[in-house]
Amino acid sequence: MATVTGLDNIMRNLNKEIGQIKNRTQAGITDAALFIKDGSKKDVPVVTGNLRNSAFIVTPTRTNSNAVFKNDKTGKMAMHHSATVAESKAKTIGTIPVAEVGYTAVYAANVHENPRAGKTEGISPSGTLYRAPINPSGKRSTMKLYSTVGKWHWLQDFILHNAKEILRKIEARGKIK
Repeated sequence: MATVTGLDNIMRNLNKEIGQIKNRTQAGITDAALFIKDGSKKDVPVVTGNLRNSAFIVTPTRTNSNAVFKNDKTGKMAMHHSATVAESKAKTIGTIPVAEVGYTAVYAANVHENPRAGKTEGISPSGTLYRAPINPSGKRSTMKLYSTVGKWHWLQDFILHNAKEILRKIEARGKIK
């Protein structure tokens, strides 16, 4: 009766290679997530910069978030940002390669889904000029309430228009060597 020798060694090497593929795949997913985060920011509608600055990525091994917020809601936005990123980080713990890309500003989803985002020029759908709010001192604020840059679906559109490059980044790292 013939016996197969060296099978343990083959299985050990195969499992080692599978683990390395998983690590390389995670590196590719991280590269792709950074590409999405940085690339999508160029089309974010901007009034104060808080929405654009709320962009983040989270992976099992990395968090990329350098949020800096402006105006009187800075503390609230920073707390919400930290909590959202921490919640995302908790979801990525595990053994599968994954990344989460997003924007933490509480109004991010509303702006993302608003077809008028970045296009209002300060005029409401009824033709009324948007007026700046009155601040606590009783004077009209100089802050504008609308963006003249960016567009709706900035994140979705970036992913759709760059799908091949996103997949290429993942594939480039995940190949068997």
